[in-house]
Amino acid sequence: MLLPDKSKATKKKTGVKKRDLNPEFNERFEYDLPKDEIRFRRLSVSVKNNSSSFRSRDVIGQVQLELAEVNLVSGVTEWFTLKDEAE
Repeated sequence: MLLPDKSKATKKKTGVKKRDLNPEFNERFEYDLPKDEIRFRRLSVSVKNNSSSFRSRDVIGQVQLELAEVNLVSGVTEWFTLKDEAE
């Protein structure tokens, strides 16, 4: 989700990986933003588990990226530590 907006237009989802203990998500999302708006935006990424052994839509963790600190031309291909939702 692209913050501070929480509208449906800024929310993107990856495909669901079923019956996979080591899912890989190699997907790309693109947003059309004016350059002057980038410094006010951050990307919030939440990892959720929808399996029946968990409560419905449990959030495993999340990370937020300040877009002003990211090279948006080359993109981001690195690991991030997930944090609890409350943090």
